[in-house]
Amino acid sequence: ENIKQIQENRDLAAIYPPENVLNMDKTGLYWKISPNRILVTEASNGGKRSKERITLVLTVNATGTNKWEPWLIGKSKNPRYFKHVNRRLLGI
Repeated sequence: ENIKQIQENRDLAAIYPPENVLNMDKTGLYWKISPNRILVTEASNGGKRSKERITLVLTVNATGTNKWEPWLIGKSKNPRYFKHVNRRLLGI
């Protein structure tokens, strides 16, 4: 069933010029999470793992000639973790 759907998508994309076929993908970063394992010399308490994350969305056309600005998706318009960062310089 999946193979049939993939072929249908490829056939549909083939009727358009490659410049007009877009690929969008996302990647996430759990920016507050600590590593699963660490080398410790002293005992410490376990704690609840933070689930705060940001999502970055990247888009490009099939030829690679046109790349859109990345989208940054988070919970707030002005996240605290970008408090002292000029977001315009990041290009997001």
